[in-house]
Amino acid sequence: MKAFLLRNRTVIIISGILYFVSFLIGLFYPGVIPILQEDHRPLGFLKLVQYNISAICMISLGFFTLGIVSSILLTVNGLIFGFAISSAVTKGISVWDICLASIPHGIFEIPSLLLAGAIGFKSAEWMITKVFTSPKSKVGSDCLVLFGGAIFLMLIAGLIEGFITPRL
Repeated sequence: MKAFLLRNRTVIIISGILYFVSFLIGLFYPGVIPILQEDHRPLGFLKLVQYNISAICMISLGFFTLGIVSSILLTVNGLIFGFAISSAVTKGISVWDICLASIPHGIFEIPSLLLAGAIGFKSAEWMITKVFTSPKSKVGSDCLVLFGGAIFLMLIAGLIEGFITPRL
């Protein structure tokens, strides 16, 4: 496990920084993205999981674009989440209620998105290491483990968001 984390720390950190910076931009500068239509209808567990797993798959496809697609999708996701928090605060929703609505499933959903982003950046990392040193030979297996972890975390997030969060 330690060797896996060491091999993948760079791509995971890049995913995290990209998401966190875009979240902060969305939070403190909500005007950078157009106003979104708000739809607060509950989706239900299956729709949530289907939507979130499709997001993981799309972010992971960044592998074939050297991380470009992953960068765009992680940035958009972070901006939207930051904007949603900012919008809720502006509407007078308490920080406590925002935390209750976000944190229980977010502690699983956001790491899941970051693992998918790490998959997207693996091909670029592999190419860079191939140019300057010998490439890491476990790119395929690392991507499978990252993808499995992302799916597992997203299933947990979907269960919490579908069944627990609506009751809070």
